Amino acid sequence: MRRFIRSLAKWAIVAVASALVSGCFGEEGPTGVKPPPPPPPPPTFVSARVVGPATIVAGTTPSVGLVGVYPDGSTAPLSGGTFATSKYDIADVTVGGVVVPARLGSFEVRATYPGLTVTSLSTEVVGTPWSTVPAVDSAQKDWAERYMRNSWGQFTRWADGSTLRFYNPGILPQKYLDEVNVFWGQETPTLRYTTVSDSSEANVMIRNDPTLDRCMASGSGGSNEAGTIAGVVVWGVIEVNLAKCGNTEEARMNSFLHEVGHVLGLGGHTPAPAEASRRDIMSEVNKVRAISSFLGGIMRLWRGVNPGNILVPG
Repeated sequence: MRRFIRSLAKWAIVAVASALVSGCFGEEGPTGVKPPPPPPPPPTFVSARVVGPATIVAGTTPSVGLVGVYPDGSTAPLSGGTFATSKYDIADVTVGGVVVPARLGSFEVRATYPGLTVTSLSTEVVGTPWSTVPAVDSAQKDWAERYMRNSWGQFTRWADGSTLRFYNPGILPQKYLDEVNVFWGQETPTLRYTTVSDSSEANVMIRNDPTLDRCMASGSGGSNEAGTIAGVVVWGVIEVNLAKCGNTEEARMNSFLHEVGHVLGLGGHTPAPAEASRRDIMSEVNKVRAISSFLGGIMRLWRGVNPGNILVPG
């Protein structure tokens, strides 16, 4: 009997303790307050759209982006989309979203993103009005439009900060190369000129061509790589046939500096009037180592217009 009473008492103590514990640490937790419900999952995007400028100035390479659209219309940036263009002849668009204009006109920047419908960006390539560039007279303007643009109308020259690295495998005396910076350096202060001993490091090659029917000839061009502007000159070549260069070093030097002018982006020859004082290094005949007032205006344009830009009325 005593053993039963002791067991009953022990059970009663355990029951009271359990009740106390249950009262302090029950469903409500140790403070007696229910924990907050977990936050709802963030909303998911229902669509996406391309964002970027409504107009793009020729000669620039802006970037476009992608945003996801939530059910309430708000947006957030998206990464990982792939971009393209509706009209490659107007502008190329790299898969990463860099826009490279080629000529004036409207086009769409399109994009894809897994699982989402993407709205395209409608934009337009525009040019730069003549009124915003260094003033020149009508003859200089006509010359520039004819001889300083490519087939798409893009202004062609080397980009600011470029270095022209000449490779001259013993064809011309080094003093000819040294004269490039002396003569053209003052007209092209954003460029540097140097010579290299390794042809793989050069972007202007000097080559011997005994079949050439004149002293020298030259050419230049841009890059075909994605993301580059066609109007930016990145390479040049000067062919030389010293047997056709005449007997004086002055004539050879002037011919070389003349061809460097073409490599810089001056596609034509300046007028060659009878008065020697009005001739210059870019004259077709009777070249002289000088910058005439006519060529001076042309070089102001060279410095004042970005490569790849398109000048338009206004």
